[in-house]
Amino acid sequence: MMQQGRRVIDIGPDFVRRAGGIEPSPYYGLERRLLKGYPQYQRRFFRWHKLRGGNPDVDPGPWLYILDEF
Repeated sequence: MMQQGRRVIDIGPDFVRRAGGIEPSPYYGLERRLLKGYPQYQRRFFRWHKLRGGNPDVDPGPWLYILDEF
């Protein structure tokens, strides 16, 4: 995909998994390292702690209201 110049949209890690004490996916980490500096990379998630965050396009929920307060 990178060789073709395609846009890559990162919807974020599985924050529920991380908050549950499960190690982050090694595949997600690999993808992040490979995409570092790629001009067509677009981040579409919010993070406010290592274990907290979400994506309004994928994870609608009460955390969206918390963001509105700040």
